[in-house]
Amino acid sequence: MLLNYLGIALVYLPILLVVGPARLVSGMLPLLVIVSLLLWYPFAFKTHEGFSTGSPESRSHNYYGRLMYWFSFGLSMHRTHHMRPHLGWIDLLPFVEAAPSGASALIPRRDIRKDRASAVPDAQSRSQHA
Repeated sequence: MLLNYLGIALVYLPILLVVGPARLVSGMLPLLVIVSLLLWYPFAFKTHEGFSTGSPESRSHNYYGRLMYWFSFGLSMHRTHHMRPHLGWIDLLPFVEAAPSGASALIPRRDIRKDRASAVPDAQSRSQHA
């Protein structure tokens, strides 16, 4: 984590010294907002579709492929993050899976795992469907 912040400082400190704080903030803030919104929908919302019930494996999803991993700085490995929260984003790289055969590398695809439906619904699911 320290190396991450050191890297950020080494990139932005020289820019800050050349252009000044006002120009750095006014140039970066709109981009950061746009990127945050673009990343929020696919990697916070879409990775939790069908959330809150079921096994830990079914509550969130991973995206396939290294392209999505590097584009999202590891956010594409959301299920793995929930299963192993102690890992930093760079530590999730070994868990990246290649997209299934026939899939284009440029089209994001998610690894969605669903729990098997039980033959007899439990009391909670019966009360939700009553």
